[in-house]
Amino acid sequence: ARAAWARLIEDLSQGAPEVARALWLHSLRAGASPEQLEHGPPRLDGLDALDQLSTEDLFLLTALAIHGPMTLSALIEALNRPESALRAACRRLEALGVLMGELSGELYELHPRLHPQILRVLRQRALLETA
Repeated sequence: ARAAWARLIEDLSQGAPEVARALWLHSLRAGASPEQLEHGPPRLDGLDALDQLSTEDLFLLTALAIHGPMTLSALIEALNRPESALRAACRRLEALGVLMGELSGELYELHPRLHPQILRVLRQRALLETA
């Protein structure tokens, strides 16, 4: 069972240590006693939402996939969209678990847990080159 769990984490993270760490943390559950922790399948909140994103959302995710973490002002410049529209999109994607943002709401990045899956969707939609 442990080997299968480790393979699952490896497959989902595609060898990225930061992603594997995030998946491991999200797989921890309360154990039988208060001092005990157990691990189960990692929670991939937001995964279902990836197939139903708008074109604008996909362009936003593509910019973050290419450039890494970006400030809201950099996203506005890169995507040529109004601040209000991008701020709303970032908040919505953050609520879905697809993006991570700073508390100030000025810096956004792809959520590490879903990073490989986001890249796969962007490649399937021909927004990123295949590796």
